[in-house]
Amino acid sequence: MSKTGLASFPPEPDVPAAQRAEGQVRLRYEDVTQDGRLALAALPHALGEVLWRSALADASMTQALRAAGVVPILTRVVVEGGGGPVSVRRPLDGSGCFQLAHAVDEHGAVSKLLLNMWVSVRGLSGRTHGPPPDGAGEPVTAGRVFAEHVFTRLFAPAGERRVLRLDAPGLPAVPPARVDWQPPEALLEPPAGAAWLEPAPAPDGAPVVFALDHTDSNQH
Repeated sequence: MSKTGLASFPPEPDVPAAQRAEGQVRLRYEDVTQDGRLALAALPHALGEVLWRSALADASMTQALRAAGVVPILTRVVVEGGGGPVSVRRPLDGSGCFQLAHAVDEHGAVSKLLLNMWVSVRGLSGRTHGPPPDGAGEPVTAGRVFAEHVFTRLFAPAGERRVLRLDAPGLPAVPPARVDWQPPEALLEPPAGAAWLEPAPAPDGAPVVFALDHTDSNQH
């Protein structure tokens, strides 16, 4: 069982080669900051390039669960920036793994089944414009990302969406790896030694409007 804080980076597990993958991570100009580091918002993109499009896209597990209407829904992301500078002209190299796991409730009963992912991104030191930096061409770790997903029957009626067993060939009904479930509300807990400036949340009078360009085809 792993036990980490909500914002800490979970340790990568030891998993079989079939649950590991490597791939290139191509960069856009907006993915690299002014000082040449990889932007934090660009790191989750590596999950798709390294794992979703290779180890998971055509996997029998993915196909079987999809046929049963079961999909993993993103519930938590932990991103850790690395060094630089790197150039947008050269893709980075990503490597990572995935693991099936379960969480339990306060009574020890299975409460959630999860798909967890880890990806590290590396490249060669360089610069998009101007003279090359000191140590140009040397390996640099640009960052890493962890993503937690909860399996659910996304389009089932209310009350029938929770998934407590994986009924797919070759998969254990309950994955043996156990992790601690950390509810979203834990994000509001201040770190050790800190305190809120106000005793309770207060409404913000500014209106917030979400439009079609604020989401994507996965409804994120």
